Amino acid sequence: MYWLARVVKRNASGFPDRAYAKWVVLNSLWSRVASVLSKRQFADVFRVECERGRWNTHLDRATEQLYLAALAFYRASKGVGATAVDVSNFFYRAKLATGFEQYWRSNRNTRRQAVSDALRRFTQDLSALQSE
Repeated sequence: MYWLARVVKRNASGFPDRAYAKWVVLNSLWSRVASVLSKRQFADVFRVECERGRWNTHLDRATEQLYLAALAFYRASKGVGATAVDVSNFFYRAKLATGFEQYWRSNRNTRRQAVSDALRRFTQDLSALQSE
């Protein structure tokens, strides 16, 4: 989880709005890769690669897409006019992960396939590295 958080934080660097969304993205990313990284052989490979500064491009792509989806979720949910919530306050709301998952499964989300493909390739990369 530590190294996954580092990946999420690294992908937020340089984008101020992403700093607010990082916990939503981390939660969402973990829910999608936990089954893979819970296996010791994959977890060890992932940790070693991260310790050596070898960041997986497919995991970065998935993280990037999750950030874009989280910010689209914000824009769709923030409200309008005087009642609109600022990005700095929006991502501190309670039960936001549940709301994001509902958005993620909705037709408004156009990033599901890209994330799925990137995470499949990430898993393939871990498998290839594990067999070396």
